[in-house]
Amino acid sequence: MDRSKKKSQTPLLPLAMILITAASVSGCFNEKGNPYVNPYQYDIDNLARIDTSLLRYKETNRIPVPFDRPTGIAVDGNKVHVTGDRSLVTITSNGEVLRRISLDGRPTCIAQDVEGVIYIGITEHVSTYSADGSRTGVWASLGNKAVITSIAASPLYVFVADAGNRHICRYTKEGRLLGHIGGSTPSEPDGFLIPSPYFDVATAGDGREIWAANTGKHRIQRYKAEGKLISSWGVRSTAIEGFCGCCNPIHFTLLEDGSFVTAEKGLPRVKVYTPQGDFRCVVAGHEDFPIGSTGFDLASGDNGDIFVLDPAGKAVRIYSEIKREGGSE
Repeated sequence: MDRSKKKSQTPLLPLAMILITAASVSGCFNEKGNPYVNPYQYDIDNLARIDTSLLRYKETNRIPVPFDRPTGIAVDGNKVHVTGDRSLVTITSNGEVLRRISLDGRPTCIAQDVEGVIYIGITEHVSTYSADGSRTGVWASLGNKAVITSIAASPLYVFVADAGNRHICRYTKEGRLLGHIGGSTPSEPDGFLIPSPYFDVATAGDGREIWAANTGKHRIQRYKAEGKLISSWGVRSTAIEGFCGCCNPIHFTLLEDGSFVTAEKGLPRVKVYTPQGDFRCVVAGHEDFPIGSTGFDLASGDNGDIFVLDPAGKAVRIYSEIKREGGSE
C-alpha cells in the first residue's frame, strides 16, 4: 500500500534579490531611519508564551538515562523501559538501573503489552523480548524504505507505524503481517502525510480500534483495526489549542479516561486534550526544555502521571496533575 506523492518545489530567488534584501536589512533600519521589522518573521516569544492558568501539571521527578541518544519509553508499574544507542535499560523511579540489554541494532521505539512482552523497533524490523529480557523473536524486515517510528501492542494485534512507507502494519502477536492501514481511500484521498520521521500510533482496550497521528495534516485519526477511518480531530494553528509547524503532534499517548497527551516539535509543548479532541490544559511549555529539544516520546502511569522522554536533557521527566483546592483540579 505504498503511495507516491508529487513533491512541490519552491522556486529559488535570484541571487541579486537575495543580496538586495540582505543589504536592506543589514543595518536593522529602513530608509526612513526607523527600526526594520520583518513582516514574515514569527514572533516566537509571543507564540511560546503560555497563560499560567492553563498549566495544570508540574514536574515531580526527573530520572537520568544512560544514553547519548534516548529514543523511546514504556512504563511498567514502578519501572521504566528506555531505548537508546544500541540498548534497552530498565530503571526505577530513583534512577537505579535494574537491567541493560544489548540490541541487534539502533532502536527507534518501544512498546510493552499486558503480558509483559516488549516490542522494539529497529529501523526496519521489530525484535521481541520476554519480561525477563530474553530475546524471543525477530520479525521480517519491512524493506529498505521502512522507518519504524512507533509500536502499539494490544491483546489482539500489534500495530507498527512505518514513516518511510507512510502506513501502519497490523500484525498478529506472533509477528504475522495481516495488512496495512493507510494509503489513498475515498474518505482520505491523500492517506497519511508524513513529512518527517515522526509517526505515532496508539491503541486501548482490546485493540479493535487505533489512533494515529497524521502529522502533516495536524490531526489524530481513529481507525478500525482493519483500516476503516472512523473520525479525526486536530487543527493547524499557532494558538495553544492547535498544532503548529510542518508536522505535529510528533508523539501522543492515551490516559486511562481516554484523554490524549500530545507532544510537539519546533515549538516544544506537551498538552492534554479530552477524548473528543478538545484542548484541556498544558503539561509543559518550551521554557521547560533545553534549546533545540525535540522527539519527546510519551507514556502514562497507572496514577495518571505523564512521563516525558527528554532526549536533549537525557532524562525521563515525570509530571503530576496539580490538585486544586478541595482535592480536585
